[in-house]
Amino acid sequence: MKSGAMRRQASLSAQPRLVESNATDAIAVDRTAWIASRAYLKAGGRAFEPGHEIEDWLEAEAEYEQKGGQ
Repeated sequence: MKSGAMRRQASLSAQPRLVESNATDAIAVDRTAWIASRAYLKAGGRAFEPGHEIEDWLEAEAEYEQKGGQ
């Protein structure tokens, strides 16, 4: 049986924590969002036919890199 202090500590550690962000994190989020959006458009061009998700993502990544990450 857990003591009151142990229960409080367990509940505190289960709480979500805010994490400081930096410019690198923002760039990674922008990159991921751009790639996800482009992959979605590719899927839409095929009427969302299943089985091409990875292909769409990899093609979108390649496009992002070809554009110089912009």
